[in-house]
Formats: sequence, structure tokens, C-alpha cells
Amino acid sequence: MFARGKSYSGDRPEIAGLEPVIWDAQAIKDVRFELTPKAGESDLYFGGARSPDTVIRELPSMVSVTKILKRNALVILAKSKTGTNAQEIAVISYQRYGKGKVMSIGSAGLWRWAFMPEDFKQYDEVYQLFWRQRCAG
Repeated sequence: MFARGKSYSGDRPEIAGLEPVIWDAQAIKDVRFELTPKAGESDLYFGGARSPDTVIRELPSMVSVTKILKRNALVILAKSKTGTNAQEIAVISYQRYGKGKVMSIGSAGLWRWAFMPEDFKQYDEVYQLFWRQRCAG
């Protein structure tokens, strides 16, 4: 799993093939993301009786989303639109590599979902569900 940048330093071509995206140094602040149709085809699940899109809209926004310089072969599960030309940024994506998957999460702020205010008690388990399925799947 890659989160907001390289998980290694230096020139490592044997690892570079794993990266679903090549990260930029810039990030966009206070961003919401939306699920793509591919998320519905995957095992991305946010729990509850409400639709995943509704849950995402009602949960706290991300602190930031990191811009992407280059996308490799990948499946985008969540995206954000930003800027005057509504540039789409892959927020949660993955690519198949060998017999498994490599996931990329390009946002800071998922942790906010772990500390829900009293008004959002129906979403208490969203954060745990997200990470449980990411680490198992």
C-alpha cells in the first residue's frame, strides 16, 4: 500500500513497477472525494443502510489530496475534482501486480473518520471497515 508518496527513497526500479501512481509534491487542501463506478464493482464498502455515495458525502472531508504526475495501469475507486478546469485526481486506486494488488491512497484525513462526533454515531464503524477490508483484500 502506498499512501501520499513513495514509501522508499532512491532509485529502486524493482519497486517502481509496483507504484499505481507517480506522486507530485503538491497537495490540495480540504477536499471531498466521490466513488467511481469501479468502486461499486469492487469490494469497497462503507457499511450502513445508506448508499456508499451518501456516506462519503456526509463524512468529514480530507485534509488534503496529493496531486498525481502520472497514472500507471490502475483502477480508480475514488476521485476528487479540483481546480478551475475540474481536474480529476485519483484518491483511492489500485493495480494488479503479480498475484496480488497494490493500493494507493492519496489523501490525508481518513483518520478523521475514526473520531466521529456524536451526531455521526451511525458512521462509527466506517473507518474500521475501510481498513479491515483493505488489509484483508
